[in-house]
Amino acid sequence: MRRTKIKKSATWLGKAAILLFSLPLGVLIGLFFRLGMMLDITEVMHAERLSCLKKKGKKILACNHPSLGDPFFIAALLLEYFAFYPLKCAPLIVTDRKNFFKRWWFQPFNEVSVALDRDDETKKAASLIRIKEAVESGRPVMIFVEGGRTCKGEPDEFLYSKKGNKIRFLKGGIAVLARMTGAEIIPIGIKGSDDAFPNYDESQGLRTKFVPFKRVAIAVGEPIKFDKHADKMKIVQIVGSRILSLMDEASV
Repeated sequence: MRRTKIKKSATWLGKAAILLFSLPLGVLIGLFFRLGMMLDITEVMHAERLSCLKKKGKKILACNHPSLGDPFFIAALLLEYFAFYPLKCAPLIVTDRKNFFKRWWFQPFNEVSVALDRDDETKKAASLIRIKEAVESGRPVMIFVEGGRTCKGEPDEFLYSKKGNKIRFLKGGIAVLARMTGAEIIPIGIKGSDDAFPNYDESQGLRTKFVPFKRVAIAVGEPIKFDKHADKMKIVQIVGSRILSLMDEASV
């Protein structure tokens, strides 16, 4: 009985945090994003394909990850779902525990995110279970499928598109989740965020600055559904190929 009360209390506290903190901040970020669209700084292609998020079901948004600003770009892209369906349709963002989840400035977003531990295999497996539970609860989940930012990849671990766009080899987590949950995978290609927003990689001596009015484009793909017996490598290849195609489209 007491555990049930504690669980209910935690649920209500979580909902209150979403409504009082995550929702207002998400709307503010979304409005800046819309302003960027009006000024032709940001562009969204095929946004209508996100309308499937309004329908009940399991959804995973699979995105590439050029810069640290990408979680906020995707959150801004989904402003409608945060603003009008904050407790039902607002996506959960899978974030790196070290880079985001533990940061003091990210605390208001903790209720709309799932922390991923990348450095420890046991913790990583536990994180995948939490993500699976989130997907199966009906909340859309946003995953950056490269397993980190593109700039942190080694020279021999990139996939290239016809136009020269690149992403790191996708991690197998997206295939595992697709098979375990039967969720629809919505591929999203982000182009230009690494030129517009600060980025760094200490191992490669990379450190870029904020460049205002630099164009950022986002292209949304058609949802993909995989059978629970689908080959993991095939899932990874298809999702990676779709993201690269969307990046090419966003490059126009």
